[in-house]
Amino acid sequence: MASRRQAGWHQLLGAEIPATPWIALTYWACNVIFSLSALRLVRRASAATVVLTNVVALPMSALIFCFPLPLLERQHFRSHFAVSLLLVVAGNLLYGSTSWRRRTA
Repeated sequence: MASRRQAGWHQLLGAEIPATPWIALTYWACNVIFSLSALRLVRRASAATVVLTNVVALPMSALIFCFPLPLLERQHFRSHFAVSLLLVVAGNLLYGSTSWRRRTA
């Protein structure tokens, strides 16, 4: 177990690929920026907007992994995933829309 841990640290510090620490730092920075943006959105926007934003962000981040990235294998983007995204987005837009609801005075 300790040798696997040491091998992991060895890889993270860039023993085989010198750019590995910078890639890890970039990944961490993107996660922090995304988290802070999500918190700011929660404070300022409606619940429907927050849900819609997070529903769209998940497949977008999954789509990034479909490109050849350093240190990661390329993944396949499934079409049913995109269709389900469109259904959820359309449902959230319909839920957030007030033009179709009857207004009571």
